[in-house]
Amino acid sequence: MKKMQNEIYPLGSIVKLRDQEKTLMIIGYIPIDIESKVSYDYLVCLYPEGVVESSNQIGINADQIEKVIYKAPKDEENTQVLKKLSDFYENKGKERLTNNLKK
Repeated sequence: MKKMQNEIYPLGSIVKLRDQEKTLMIIGYIPIDIESKVSYDYLVCLYPEGVVESSNQIGINADQIEKVIYKAPKDEENTQVLKKLSDFYENKGKERLTNNLKK
């Protein structure tokens, strides 16, 4: 599993993935696909459509992001959450989470 990029993007950021035309908006962090027992860095939805139904939400990893089109602003609360996420990744929390899911 690859390490997440240095910067964790705020909710509401708009991104494009490699080899994909549609833009996506970040709506969550560390989603887990229970069936496949895989965790991802971000939960995203189609942009500008938004969440119309749960099937248009997908998990992606940071290394799939080719371009950040819009980086959402951060407030104090968001900054605290991003700091906790950064600590989680530095302590290999996602790797441990994924390994525990596969047990």
